[in-house]
Amino acid sequence: MKNINLRVTERGVFVSAGRHVPLAAVDGFVAQKVDWIHKALQRIAARKKNINAEAAPPACQCEAIFAPFVAQVWELFHDRMEQKPKIKVKHIKSAWGICHFKDGYITLAARLANMPPAAIEYVVLHEFVHFFEPNHGAGFQKMMAQFMPDHQARRKLLK
Repeated sequence: MKNINLRVTERGVFVSAGRHVPLAAVDGFVAQKVDWIHKALQRIAARKKNINAEAAPPACQCEAIFAPFVAQVWELFHDRMEQKPKIKVKHIKSAWGICHFKDGYITLAARLANMPPAAIEYVVLHEFVHFFEPNHGAGFQKMMAQFMPDHQARRKLLK
């Protein structure tokens, strides 16, 4: 190993370096990164606190939260689609929403209920657009911009 590597996790701060890297060089590297290490630890603590403090409500409550957003977005598409997609709510961690366009339904992550209304509206619209544009290519982006000009700013709310 020629480089000095620094990793910050929930378990702590880890530094690794090659055998021939002087200890003084490792100490100097860590000293230079102190501010970055503190910020990384703060991000981890905040993320952990949010995960613990903001558990998703039960699916039935989520459905009630999502219903007005689905109704609002459906108004944009009702003349383009044969029927309103069914909405399912699941506890998924890997996505905010999933469009099952072949089967005619959308799955929304229960944790989305904890997000600001602008973010919920974004995800619902995003999944509706997938009924027409299955990938995130130019056609998808154009349709998103048509219905929600600030869609990119709203997407950042989910980060």
